[in-house]
Amino acid sequence: MSTKNFHKLAIAQLCSTDDVPKNLQICKDLISQAKEKEASAIFFPEATDFIGKNFQQGLTLTHEHSEKFIEGLKETAKDKEIWVGVGVHQKAKVEDKLLNSYLLINSLGEIAQTYNKIHLFDIDIPNGPKLKESDKTLAGDKILEPVDTPFGKVGLAICYDIRFPQMSLKLRELGADIILYPSAFTVKTGEAHWEILNRCRAIETQTYVISPAQSGKHNEKRESYGHSMVIDPWGKKLIDLEKTLLEESKLEVFDYDPELIKNCRLNMPILNHFRKDTY
Repeated sequence: MSTKNFHKLAIAQLCSTDDVPKNLQICKDLISQAKEKEASAIFFPEATDFIGKNFQQGLTLTHEHSEKFIEGLKETAKDKEIWVGVGVHQKAKVEDKLLNSYLLINSLGEIAQTYNKIHLFDIDIPNGPKLKESDKTLAGDKILEPVDTPFGKVGLAICYDIRFPQMSLKLRELGADIILYPSAFTVKTGEAHWEILNRCRAIETQTYVISPAQSGKHNEKRESYGHSMVIDPWGKKLIDLEKTLLEESKLEVFDYDPELIKNCRLNMPILNHFRKDTY
């Protein structure tokens, strides 16, 4: 098979802390590495700008650093001529709440799309994590059209969204070739479900699923599972970046093949077989 249609894409893994300038510098360094490896794009996890010790600190960090962090990445994307996907916190119109957002920045340094997470993570697991994201985050209200890029149509989702197959199927109906699930999974839920969820979403949508993840201990209270993952449209795991225990960042580049998407859908035309008359 000819490789002329291949694109090199990069997936990043890091351990964001409450030091926003440091997190920005880590991102810039990884973008430079991705460009050196001839990647057309690099995708960062959810909440790349920071993971704070508490919500009040998060509000302060967002108000003081959010715009500078985003501008820094826009400038770097333009300078390196590379697409950048990144998870950030943004101010919400509702007082004392934030938006959990994912930005797709094009190679001109322009924001091509901003997606606000629609499914918020409210859980209470016995002997496990207890979190209520809705206390501090304003939910988004719509699934967005996939973004046209030089390497295909990219659909945006965030973390907990991966548990809702209706969303991934809608993105597929809207034309997605790639679905992003930038995440900060807990260790307990990650060990149980992370790989299975990624493979299921890829198989049922016949898209590339790219899930850059936070990894390691962000502070005394918060730890993320890691295992940033890429799954191809046949459900094959291409990348699994194992968990890092310290504040370590890494990336890996892979060959994205649009012909594989085409062949999977041609050989098994799932979308044509949907029974909308029955479900």
